[in-house]
Amino acid sequence: MSETEQETTPTPGEAPGESAAPPARSAEDEALIARLEAEAAQAMAERDIALGEVEALRGVRDAALADLDAALRRLEETRAALAAAEAEVARLTAAAGTPPAPAPTVQVVHVLGPAKGRWRARRFFDATEVAIPRAELSDADVEELLADPELLVRLA
Repeated sequence: MSETEQETTPTPGEAPGESAAPPARSAEDEALIARLEAEAAQAMAERDIALGEVEALRGVRDAALADLDAALRRLEETRAALAAAEAEVARLTAAAGTPPAPAPTVQVVHVLGPAKGRWRARRFFDATEVAIPRAELSDADVEELLADPELLVRLA
């Protein structure tokens, strides 16, 4: 008999079409099955956790995309406002004609002091006018001279 026939031939006491009860499992087989079922349950739990994390990340992504869209809209609004402001500046500049000439730069500081004389900016000033090249004075020196009420200062 072939192996196929042996498998389909009922054993004595077995009705035709009925299969024999599965063979008894060994303790090793039972342990292996239990371990595989536990690993499958763990894998399913990890998959469920991963799916939850994916959903959470999708929510974060969607919120970030919404923020990005809002920022892009604000950027476009800002660009439009800037273009309008630049156009207004151009219109006002054209209406005003040529821009004013820059203030002339000071080349000389003329100082006239009181008759009795006065020291300021490391120099002595009396009733004789003194012309000092601007390059010889610091900004602080010029401010000190201009702030003194007893000195007559003229910038030229």
